[in-house]
This record gives sequence, C-alpha cells and structure tokens, in this order.
Amino acid sequence: MESVVQTQEKNMRGWRQQLPWLLLLSFLCITALAWNYSNQYLEQRAQERFAFRVQSVKEAVEGRLLAYQQVLHGGVGLFRASGTVSRQQWHEYVENAEIARHYPGIQNMAVSLPVPAAQLAQHIQEIRAQGFPEYKISPALPERPMYHSIIYPEPYIARNLRAFGFDMYTNPVRRAAMDRAIDSGLPSMSGMVTLVQETQTDVQHGFLVYLPVYRNDANPQTPEQRRAALKVLVFGAFRMNDLMKGIFGSKESDVDLQIYDEGLQDQAHRMYASQSKIPKSNYSDDVVIETGGRKWLLHITAKQEFIESTYSPQSSIIAIAGTLISLSLFYIFYSLNNRNRRTHQLAAKMADDLFEKEAQFSGIVASASDAIISMNLQSEVIIWNPAAEQMTGYTQAEMLGRSIRTIVPPERLAESQLITEKLARGEVVKNLETVCICKDGSRLDVSMNVSPMHNKNGEHCGSSSVVTNISQRKQMEKIKSQFISTVSHELRTPLTSIRGSLGLVVAGAVGPIPEKAKLLVALAEKNCTRLARLIDDILDVEKLESGNYHFNLKRFDIYPLLIQATQENQAYAQQCGTRFEMISAVDQVFVQADPDRLLQVISNLFSNAAKFSPENKPVEISLLRQASLVRVEIRDYGSGIPEEFKSRIFQKFAQADSSDTRKLQVGNTGLGLSIAKDIIEQMGGSIGFSSAQDQGTIFYFEIADVSRETDRQAEAGTKQSISQ
Repeated sequence: MESVVQTQEKNMRGWRQQLPWLLLLSFLCITALAWNYSNQYLEQRAQERFAFRVQSVKEAVEGRLLAYQQVLHGGVGLFRASGTVSRQQWHEYVENAEIARHYPGIQNMAVSLPVPAAQLAQHIQEIRAQGFPEYKISPALPERPMYHSIIYPEPYIARNLRAFGFDMYTNPVRRAAMDRAIDSGLPSMSGMVTLVQETQTDVQHGFLVYLPVYRNDANPQTPEQRRAALKVLVFGAFRMNDLMKGIFGSKESDVDLQIYDEGLQDQAHRMYASQSKIPKSNYSDDVVIETGGRKWLLHITAKQEFIESTYSPQSSIIAIAGTLISLSLFYIFYSLNNRNRRTHQLAAKMADDLFEKEAQFSGIVASASDAIISMNLQSEVIIWNPAAEQMTGYTQAEMLGRSIRTIVPPERLAESQLITEKLARGEVVKNLETVCICKDGSRLDVSMNVSPMHNKNGEHCGSSSVVTNISQRKQMEKIKSQFISTVSHELRTPLTSIRGSLGLVVAGAVGPIPEKAKLLVALAEKNCTRLARLIDDILDVEKLESGNYHFNLKRFDIYPLLIQATQENQAYAQQCGTRFEMISAVDQVFVQADPDRLLQVISNLFSNAAKFSPENKPVEISLLRQASLVRVEIRDYGSGIPEEFKSRIFQKFAQADSSDTRKLQVGNTGLGLSIAKDIIEQMGGSIGFSSAQDQGTIFYFEIADVSRETDRQAEAGTKQSISQ
C-alpha cells in the first residue's frame, strides 16, 4: 500500500516539476500568436493605406487628363459657334484660358489645317501674306496628296514657333492618333513622342491630344464621311514632367510614380519617372488608365517616407510584455514547486502574484486611449480607467461604486434602459453614438461598444464598455455640413440670376438670337438647370445626414400620389423617348408618410428608369399590397444593372457606365437613388431592386400599410354616430 502512495507522490512530483515549463511554453506560444496577429494586422492596415494612396494618384491623373480635354472641347466649340476662326480670335481664346496658370503641362494649344496637295501653293501664299514671309510646311518631302499644317500655335512664343508649319501627319505615332480622332469624332491621345518644341535643355517626353472639327453643314456618320467633312484638328501638346508637376506639385511625395505608354512596363515605353532610381519596397502596385484611345500603366511604389509612416511599436510591445509576463509566471510556479513545505502560504502568495500579474495586464488596459468602463447589474461602476477620468473629469475614486447614470443625460435614460435590456438578452451593442455629461456639466459626443459580462456559471453579471470620444469628428461633420450649406446657397444666388438672364435671352427679350448662338444658349440654360438640381440634391443629402430633414407625416391614399407623379413626369419621359404606364394598382391603400417627400422619391425613381429605358418601351408602374406592406414597383426594359455596380447602386455619386448617349443628354448627379433610400428608411420603409442582364430593372420601395387602421377609425366613427 505504501509503494502505491509513493508511486503516486512521485508521479505528482514529476508532474509538478514539468508544470512551470509547460506553462512557460504555453504563454510564449500565446505571445508569439499575438505578436504574429499584430504584425498581420499592421501589415494589412499598411496595405490598405497604400491601396488608398494608389487610388488617389490614379484619380488625380485621370481627372487632370479629362479636365485638359475640356479645354480642347472649348476650342472646338469656338470653331462650331463662329464658323471661321481667325488667328487673333484663337490667340484671345487661348490667352483667356490662361493655360500656363490653370493647365500646367500644356506646351502648345494649336490648330492643324488639312491642305490638299493641289491647294498647297495657294495655302503657303495666303499664310505668307498674313505677315509670315518665311512660312513653309515641313517636312516638304515626300510629296503627298494631303498635308496637315500647324497654323495657330499658342502661346505664340519662341519654343512654339518651332511647330509653326509642321506636318504632324508625317509622323507614324502622331498620324495614328490623328486618324483615330478624325474617324471617331472623339478625343484621341497619341503615343509617346518628343515634341518639335523641345530644345537642347530639359528635354521631356510628351504626347498630343486631338479633337476634330467638321464643317457646320456636315453631319458625318461614317469614318469616310468624317474624313471628307474635316475642317481642322484642334490639339494640345503636353510635356510629361510639367504635366505631373502640375498635378502633384513640387513637394516630394511619399510614393514613386512611373508611367508607361501602351501599358508596357519597359524602358522603351517609360514616359515619366518621378525619380531616376526606383526604390525597393514591399508596397508597389500597377494600375491602368484608359483615355483618348490610349492605355497608360501607372507603376506606383512606396518610398521610405511612406514605410516609416506606417511603423507602429505595437508588435514589439506585445512581444516584450508577453515574454516578461511569461517569464514572471514561470518564476512564480517554479518557486512554488520548490517550496512544498509551505503549501498553504505559497498558495496565498500565488494568488497575490496572480493578482499582481492581472494588475500588469490591467496596466495595459489602463494605457488604452479609449475609456474602458465596467458595471455590475445594479449599474454601479466597478472599472474606471484613466482614459475615462480624462474624458469625463470624474476620478476613479469618485466613480467606483457609483451609478453610471451620473454621466447619462436625463433625456438619454430611456436609451440606457434599452441598452440594459439588450445586454440581459446577451446582445452586444456596437457603435452606439450618444452623449455623456462631464463633471464640469459639459456634454461630450461619444461612441460606445457595450458587451455583457458573465460569471463562471455563465450567468449575466454586468457589462463592459469601450467609449470613444467623437466630439472632434462631430465638430468636423458640423463644419462640413455648414460648408456645404454655405457653398450651395452661395452658388444658388448667382445661378438663379444666370438662369433668369438666359431665360430672357431665350424668350427674345434682347432681340432675335443668331442661329449659331441658339445651341450654345440652350446648352448653357440646360446646364444651369442641371447645376441647380445638383445643388438641391447636395442640400438634401446634407440635411438627411445632419438630421435636419423635416418630415410632415400624415395618413393618405398613395394611389392619387402615383397618378400625380406619372402626370408630372410624363414630359420628361417623352424627352427620353419613353412613357410611364400604370399596369397594376389597388385603390384605397393608405400609408403614413410625408406626401411631398414620397413624391420626391417616386420622381427620382421615375427619372432613373426613364434614362435607361429603350426608346418606345414603356416604364411600368405597379401598386401592390403585400401582407402589412404597400409596395410600389417601377420597371424599365433597359440593359440592366452591371453585376459589379449592384453593391454601389445606392451610394452617393454612384453612376454605372452606359453606352446610351441619352443618359449624357439628360444629365445625372448620382445622388437621386441615395436620397431616395435615406428618405424611405427615415419614414420607416425599405427600398431595393432586382435586375437581370438585358431584361431590365425593377426598383421598388415598401412602406407600412395603415389602411386597416383607417378602416377601424371609420368603423369607430360610425358606431359613435349610431349610439348618438
């Protein structure tokens, strides 16, 4: 019997000797896992920041190229409006555009004139008669049936005079872009070239963008017709280094940018490099932009400045702290095993040491920048970290054992009770934005994440909250809201004046309008209307986000409202080549909503459907009743919503690509669906869509049906009349 006991004691002693080492290994493994997870998290965050940086560079380059194309469109508009443009008129247009100030990177903004070989001598004589006795077309050889001469180089400076009379059509790279512009009627960008304006110093790669101008009496539909109707080519010559400096400025960036023509990443196609030596980095990405028929590859690499900005000591702190704590715990257990004679005393000491180590962990929590607050079931504070002290002004001594309602505003007590009920059901409250009262009486905007706490038996015993101060963010949102409101209102005043003036001009208040000016005046009036709609949409978005969008809720029959919306938008549908048809409806369907706001939602959905509906295909409206909901459906028979765009359909400024040119004619702010969604949801409803490729799209919204409540009220009124 004694041998069995001795064997058990020996086994127990061996296990106790191994226990500290096992614990040390376990804690070191946990530390390694935490360190690895922290590294992965920091790396992911750095990759996300770099992806955002890459996107911002891509959008900056794309945006600037599109802006520069608009300047060329203005030159085309000058030719279309005036018919014949003199050298002085072209000079004044370019000078008023102030390209050196507003469009850095444009070396030359000029006009290329096609000259048949039979008219070559006459053309040269005419230009020389204008005061340019040395004018000639170069290169002169080989002789060719058609010449293209640069006749209006601007700004008219020494460097640009090198291009005067130059026939770009003799160069294969330029010719390909010119042919593409002439045949398509669209902006066309050339490949990488060296501009004829370049001198011996500061030689840069460049490219050109062309826009054709056809005879005003021509309406060419095919490439052959467009070539025959060509009047001139308006073009801009760009120097890459100057263009990039205009986009990003002279300040050193935290990324290196290289641009390759035709999407080919080799030395022969490199158009631009922000520095001669490419930095070695784990953060690099390639993005492609396409504009003017050309494809550019943007190779973006993070510099050392970017890498340093992503550094965080978090992983090192975790590794050091975890190792120290692991060694400390190892020492405790190892010491206890060597003091078996004082089992009870060492057990107490172990408890003290464990509490001490728990305090070390609590120290890590105490260093958190967010307030960490724990409460028992009586809402009494049991944990109040230094960040909570700094945030509210109440010290830990003042709050421990005190009710959390001390910092809850009276009007938020009901909200606090709802949180308590959710926690009792085991739910977690995330990202709750609320207000707390500080010790000095001031109020603080905060965001809370609240989780229930459970004891060892799994019973709910309290809650733990992480509270973040969002006052600064709220202030920034308020400043943004005020800025948007102020700018929108300031734009609306001059815009109203412009619209009124254009209306008087169109109405003939200043006399007959020349035929050539009517199109421009109509275009200006149309874009004024579009800008006014955009300002109204921006103001609606700002009001919805700030909570200042007021709703006048009332109970009404929705069917007459649908009829009204159909009648009011029928003219717009005709403009888009379609019509609105009510195909299914139920009468006497009552809803509780704001009729004006609901009419705005319906009009936005009507407008969206009309823009994407094929010609002569109707937009169908249905009014349905489903259980306790009223459902309104608006269906078009267009090409459907692209799969990659469906997740962004209700985002602000979201617009799907479309080949339907009527969409460009009617305009689109990209805010209508976002506004409609916010309005419906704030009135307690929901909005959605279903779409299939080449089968059209159905947008719908659902709102509570209060028809039965209306019937009950009517029935109660009838009974009251009978009793009387």
